[in-house]
Amino acid sequence: MLKILDRYIIKTFFGPFFFIFSVLFFIFIVNIIWVQLGQFMGKGLSYWQIIKLLFYLGVSVISMVLPLTILLASIMSFGEFGERYELAAMKAAGISLTRVMMPLLGVTVILSVMLYFFSNNIIPDFQRKARNMLFNIAQTKPALNFTPGQFIDQIPGYMVKFDKLYGENAENIEGVFVHRKASTYENQQTILAEKGKFVPAANKQFLKLVLYNGYVFEDDFAGKGENARLKQPDQAIKFDTLTSHFDISEIISRAIEQEQITDDYRFQSYSELNNTIAKTKKENVKFIDNVTGDVLNQTNSVITYMDKNKSKAAPKAQLKLDTVKSE
Repeated sequence: MLKILDRYIIKTFFGPFFFIFSVLFFIFIVNIIWVQLGQFMGKGLSYWQIIKLLFYLGVSVISMVLPLTILLASIMSFGEFGERYELAAMKAAGISLTRVMMPLLGVTVILSVMLYFFSNNIIPDFQRKARNMLFNIAQTKPALNFTPGQFIDQIPGYMVKFDKLYGENAENIEGVFVHRKASTYENQQTILAEKGKFVPAANKQFLKLVLYNGYVFEDDFAGKGENARLKQPDQAIKFDTLTSHFDISEIISRAIEQEQITDDYRFQSYSELNNTIAKTKKENVKFIDNVTGDVLNQTNSVITYMDKNKSKAAPKAQLKLDTVKSE
């Protein structure tokens, strides 16, 4: 049973504990928001999605905030005891400092055990949700948030760059570069234009871009052999107005909370980490054995080849020596 003194010490401890925890939690969350701010801007996120992301990140922050909170709250608690001369009164009553610290030691042990199970069973799940959500946010709706002077490759199948964006909704562009990603054996296409404009498309799954005063450079390589490709002349088509549609359905339809990253070690509990470590060790041993076997086989082949050459060269050297002796 807790005595009156124990209950008083614990009550005094939890006063600054909740205050310090709130302050540190706020500082850590603000730091995370500041670091990740660039991924939030211009992504069209709803308030609910932002709150949910902060909740996922906040759960992971608890493991960092709680130990520091316990330390500072303990220091402040004993500081209050000393300021009000309560610690001196306890010593005068014959209560040792160890006995005074026992209630807080018990609370710390309980909080540590709770934090261990919390970090082992709950935080990995929220870490996975937060990391995947941040990844999906970074990949979502990039076509509506171009950065002037930088290459953007999030549009499926294309690499684009605009030198300047202006207008009420940044719909007007200058210095347009659009390159279609293709392999060596596919048709290559690059579009250069002086100006352009984003225009609302009838189908929301497409991004409509109207370009003015430019050239289309295209190489017709598809289905042709090496000789035909070497003789293929460059094709340049000048245009006054060109309308292009980019399929962004993959970006728009991608769910913010879709889990694509699942193999990170931070998403695993203690037992899962042990299994992963054991599995990795076995794979490493197997890999080293295979590499060692290949190296030994190659080395043996080289040694065998050198021995054969030596054995062939030995009779010739002996014959030459005998000839010199006979002369």
